[in-house]
Amino acid sequence: MQPDKTGSAFAIALTVWPAAGWLVLTGRKTAAALLVAVAAALVFSSSSGASGIAILAALVTVALGSFHKRAAVLFPFLIVLFGFATALVLGKLDSHLLSLNIGERLAAFHANARMQIWAYYTDFFWQRPWTGFGFNAEHTLGDPVLYKHYTTTIPQTFANLHTHNVELQILLEFGVIGAALVILTMCAGVARYWNDTRPEIVFFMAALSAFAGATLVNFGLWEDWLLGVVAMTVILSVRLVQPDPPPLNTSETPDSAANS
Repeated sequence: MQPDKTGSAFAIALTVWPAAGWLVLTGRKTAAALLVAVAAALVFSSSSGASGIAILAALVTVALGSFHKRAAVLFPFLIVLFGFATALVLGKLDSHLLSLNIGERLAAFHANARMQIWAYYTDFFWQRPWTGFGFNAEHTLGDPVLYKHYTTTIPQTFANLHTHNVELQILLEFGVIGAALVILTMCAGVARYWNDTRPEIVFFMAALSAFAGATLVNFGLWEDWLLGVVAMTVILSVRLVQPDPPPLNTSETPDSAANS
C-alpha cells in the first residue's frame, strides 16, 4: 500500500461496495448503510480527493439503481466515456480556472500540477495518436535516446510520473485504437448486465463507478498496489454476483438422484 492515506482511502472506496451488497442480500440493510457511512467518513477525512470522488460516484450509482437498475448499469460506462471525451482538454483547464478565480480553491488537491501533467502527456499523444507509445510508456517518454524523435514544450519535470487519468493513459499508451477497444469491451459488459435485475448488480456497478470516478483525476493503471486493490475488489464483486448453486435435495439417495 502507498505510504500515506491515499492508497488506504482508495482501497476502502472500492471494497466497501461488494461488502455492503452482501449485507443487503442477507437482509442487513441497516448494517450496510452504517458500513458505507463509516467508509465515507474515513475516505473524506483522508487527503485523497480522488477517493472522495469514488465514494460520490458509487453513491450516485446506488441511488440510480434504487429507481432503475439499468441506470446503475449504464452509469460507470458513462463515466468512462466522459473520461475519454475530456482527457485531451484537461491540460488546457489551467487558464480557464484562473480566469474564474477558483484555481486557488483547488490548490489543496494539487490541481495545478495535475493540469500540467495532463498537458505534458497530451502533447505526446498528438505525436502518435492512433497506436500510442506502448505499455507503461509514461515512465520512458522523457528518455532522449528512446524517443529522440518526439519532443514537447512542456517542462520535463513531469516525466516518469503516471498520468493521473486512466483514460489519458490508455490514449497515450495504446492510442485511439486502444481506447476504441476499451469502449467496445465496456459496451459488451453493459449488454451482458442490461437485463439483469438482481439487486447485487447495483453494488457491482457501484464498485466499477468508484474506480472510474477516482481514476479521472489520479492514479495510473500499472501501479502494483492499485492492481492489488482492484484484484481484491474484482474477487469480492464476482463472488457477490455469482449465482448460488441450487440446494441439494437431501431426501434423495444417490441411486435415485442418478436414476432421475
